[in-house]
Amino acid sequence: MSELLSEEEANIESAWRQEVLDRVAALDAGEATPIPWREVRDRLLAKLGAHRMTGRSDRPSRASDA
Repeated sequence: MSELLSEEEANIESAWRQEVLDRVAALDAGEATPIPWREVRDRLLAKLGAHRMTGRSDRPSRASDA
């Protein structure tokens, strides 16, 4: 089992490495535009606040929450 987990972990790490390389290449080529953290944070907080006000959640409910 540990051999499978180690192989799976290696595959995941390799996939993330490639994702980072692809994103950096897209930035360098001008194909992607970075968004400043402050703007991302403000958007997330606004969305979270809207969900709290409406009582909505996009998360599926879990049986253990009942």
